Amino acid sequence: MLRADADVHSSIVSECWTVRRMLFPTGTDAPIYHFPVATIGLIAANVVCFCITGFGYNQGAIDPWILHFGNGLNPAEWITSSFAHAGLSHLVGNMLFLWCFGLVVEGKVGWKVFLPIYFGIVAFSGAVTDIVTLQHTQGGCLGASDAIFGLMAICLIWAPKNEIHFEAMFMGYGYGLGMPRAFSFDVTILTLSLWYLGANLVSFLFWPGMSTSFLHLLGSLAGFPIGILMLKKGLVDCENWDLFAVMKGTHGRFGEKDWALGYHSSVGKTYDDTPIPLPINDADSDTKTRRKVDRSARRAALSEINRMIDEGDVLTAADELFKLRIDDPTICIGQEKTQQLAKGLLKAEAFDEAEFWLQELIDRFPNDSAWARVRMAQLLLIQRQQPRASIATLEHPDAADLPESLKPLAAKIISTARAQIRSGVVDAEVSW
Repeated sequence: MLRADADVHSSIVSECWTVRRMLFPTGTDAPIYHFPVATIGLIAANVVCFCITGFGYNQGAIDPWILHFGNGLNPAEWITSSFAHAGLSHLVGNMLFLWCFGLVVEGKVGWKVFLPIYFGIVAFSGAVTDIVTLQHTQGGCLGASDAIFGLMAICLIWAPKNEIHFEAMFMGYGYGLGMPRAFSFDVTILTLSLWYLGANLVSFLFWPGMSTSFLHLLGSLAGFPIGILMLKKGLVDCENWDLFAVMKGTHGRFGEKDWALGYHSSVGKTYDDTPIPLPINDADSDTKTRRKVDRSARRAALSEINRMIDEGDVLTAADELFKLRIDDPTICIGQEKTQQLAKGLLKAEAFDEAEFWLQELIDRFPNDSAWARVRMAQLLLIQRQQPRASIATLEHPDAADLPESLKPLAAKIISTARAQIRSGVVDAEVSW
């Protein structure tokens, strides 16, 4: 729940935090560019405030922190109530989800932008709550769930296809249900957000009024316009994986110009620079026929690889392309398809394969290698722990004229790499 009623010991994951089942959202695969220092700080502050208020069970200690209904506008209560929780499960559930959603939002914009977003949501929710409860004579609310639902709404706008990783435990008790069982799974932000938003909307429709469902939806109402405005103003880099691109079908590889889908693509257009050897001055007709068949087979194989890339099966596409190159090292695909393949491999966390194709883009297209150099520098910094190599990749003359869309990311990479070097980090040796 977004900001739980004062007498309710539950939270956004109250239904998941029980004796018999527990869900722990621990991380995400969304691209992040900033260390979540503010998110960690907010979690620590919530824990400290939980201790100060008597661990949620001392009514006298927690009452001054609550946002009380019917007392007019009280900005101080907007803030204090967001740091108060009604019990351990309420605190733990909220902090787990603050971690995973805060990680995505702060990871994309940094703490200087994240904190105004967070407290802006808190202020909006608090102000609206005070206004709509002016006629109330009793009651109140507390908890960080309003901000968390607001962050979830922003994540839904910015990274709907990225996933949240869960660690789960199901515990049996009584009737011989057995020992606890632990497992993990991933769920997309889109699915997770729609589940919680839908559940709270249904709850509000059946039980309208000042309820926890209303407060949850209020936080989301604050988050959606923030996420949309920042996206449309170019204040956040979603790499063309935002909700609007997904809804229009232009997300990721489909947003690239001249993309083609499967067998409807033009092989000639896609592989116009493919140097397939041709027989020269060969008098043996059988050899000519055999080479013609081989060439046709290669074209068919390249067309199949093209289809795999367009459908997102980049791992298989990379394997098949490597097999072709074992027989003929001169076989290659066009620039757009190579970039598309590298993007897919990065998203699939196949970093060894992605590094190979990024390097091929840099080598084959040195005058148009800006995107590949930035992504290679990012990979070297984060995955290979090689800050000096990362800087060298970006300071190469071929990377001098970066497009405006890549400059912020390049600056972040260089800044992080230099900070690591100053702290004594030495480039890790390459292991084979």
